[in-house]
Amino acid sequence: MTDVEERLAAFVADTTADAVAATFPDEVLGQAKRAVLDTLAAMFAGGHSELAAPVLSAMRDSGPGSQVVVGTDLLTSPERAAIVNGTLAHALDFDDTVSLMPGHPSSVVLPALLATAGHEPRRGADVLRAYVVGHEVATKLGKAIGMEHYNKGWHSTGTIGVFGAAAAVANLLGLDRVRARHALAIATSMSSGLRVGFGTMTKSLHSGWAAAAGLTAAVLAERGLTGAEHAISGPGSYFDVYGSDASDASDLLESLGNPFTLVSPGITFKRYSCCYALHRAIDALEHLRTEGVLGGQGVVSVAAHVPPGSMRPLPCHRPTTGLEGKFSMEYVLAVGIHDGDFGLGAFTDEAVRRPVIQNLLDTVSAVEDPACSPGDPEGRSGSAGSRGFVEVRVELADGRTVSHRVDDAPGSPNRPLTTAELRQKFDTCWDHAGMPKHDRAVAAQLIERLDEVDDIRVLLTLVVRGRARGWLEDGLFGTAEASA
Repeated sequence: MTDVEERLAAFVADTTADAVAATFPDEVLGQAKRAVLDTLAAMFAGGHSELAAPVLSAMRDSGPGSQVVVGTDLLTSPERAAIVNGTLAHALDFDDTVSLMPGHPSSVVLPALLATAGHEPRRGADVLRAYVVGHEVATKLGKAIGMEHYNKGWHSTGTIGVFGAAAAVANLLGLDRVRARHALAIATSMSSGLRVGFGTMTKSLHSGWAAAAGLTAAVLAERGLTGAEHAISGPGSYFDVYGSDASDASDLLESLGNPFTLVSPGITFKRYSCCYALHRAIDALEHLRTEGVLGGQGVVSVAAHVPPGSMRPLPCHRPTTGLEGKFSMEYVLAVGIHDGDFGLGAFTDEAVRRPVIQNLLDTVSAVEDPACSPGDPEGRSGSAGSRGFVEVRVELADGRTVSHRVDDAPGSPNRPLTTAELRQKFDTCWDHAGMPKHDRAVAAQLIERLDEVDDIRVLLTLVVRGRARGWLEDGLFGTAEASA
């Protein structure tokens, strides 16, 4: 094995309860709890997306099990629970994102952990610790492999997220260094996800698949399955095959926990339920609407000037479905002209197919402009949602051109959502899912003090329904037995 495999395995196995006080700044656990709140919110809302019906139907057909699916009454196997929870977490593209990776680690790591937590007591502090470990492994591995991995067409949420899930579950299960190394080695053969799926249901499946694959890798390693000693950084390894000349596996040796990604450079909690590459343009549109530039009859055209490479994750130029709308700069520009409503209802089939919106698509454009990306004219570094700046320009009938520039999207580390804003997002998603309103505040408060919760199933009873809730309560107060 190489130093990289050894260092990763040590980080996963040696980050124990005793080590947390010395290695985790308070801010790390605070951000982890915010991420749990945000990811559960995304799961609730995702449960009412168009993806929910086929995914839940397939999992129900597989028969009963011992793990729960957030927002439902479904009991299924750990692997299938990870698939569903991960897919629903990413279904609306409302889950948090990390530009360093770039991708959505929480929608992979947390579902994998929840899929181990339903049938026996797990302390909230242990789940949080494992989440931090998995999040750190995924984001720093993404940083080390570099942006060319994403630029070539891989979807890092799936291809890199699987290592975060494997690391998190390995840590929660208490695997030693040898088994943790094998879990990560096994995960190299489970890495998958192509950006060609953006604008389709498959994109969200990448999160669920990676969560289940990482969980499976850790469980198999726990039971004795082995992988190659140099699977990550040696000849013919993950970095060799999935990386580029710019990839540097040795970066992992210095960057793990130094500092933790959760606090620096930080994570983004989304304000809008669509691709992060659209958020700065939406923010600019909202500013222009507030200024009275949009919303009237005098708009001739609207153009978004974005850094080169920003359109890679936005392939849907003439969207006809809600999923395509989430990956369409042209669509959000048209909405900005028409009504400026970017809430959960903005990205449905009905909203995208409105005749007025389809007609407005002819008046908008997206321009990859090198001037928007000083120092990176080809757009080879940084994520599409964070590099350079975005400027929206509006041509008016009176001959004027009015513009607004946005450097940092709302919710990004430089413009973080407040605690109140994040709680409002949680409440909105909870209500959107039709969850009992009398449980909402209690659930949020439990998450805010998750490190003090002795058994995470206390929280899980509040975020599921029907027989799943009854089964968890039986486990807490009696004998839990899953029924068909």
